[in-house]
Amino acid sequence: MLKKVTIANKVFLKPKVYEDLENIYNYSALNFGETKAVEYIHSFDQVFSKLSKGDVRGKTCDYIKVNLVKLNVNSHVIFYKHNDNLIEVIRILHQKQDFSRHL
Repeated sequence: MLKKVTIANKVFLKPKVYEDLENIYNYSALNFGETKAVEYIHSFDQVFSKLSKGDVRGKTCDYIKVNLVKLNVNSHVIFYKHNDNLIEVIRILHQKQDFSRHL
């Protein structure tokens, strides 16, 4: 019997994503406490892991940029591009931000 083989994708975070995560953490810690901030940041890490395994998929948003995909995570949206076995995370923006302006 053959086993299903899953090829894991590599997830690459652009430098701006690290800034986004730091800003999200700082805002969350200030407004909701450090414990909640750590939990919230950890939720992004879990999503990156699921993305790499193909367990979750976003929706295309070519209306913003060609080949761009978005995935909602709590109050934020992860924007990424998926090419071959590479997922390139572009930004993590709050759902109320002007996506076109920040991408």
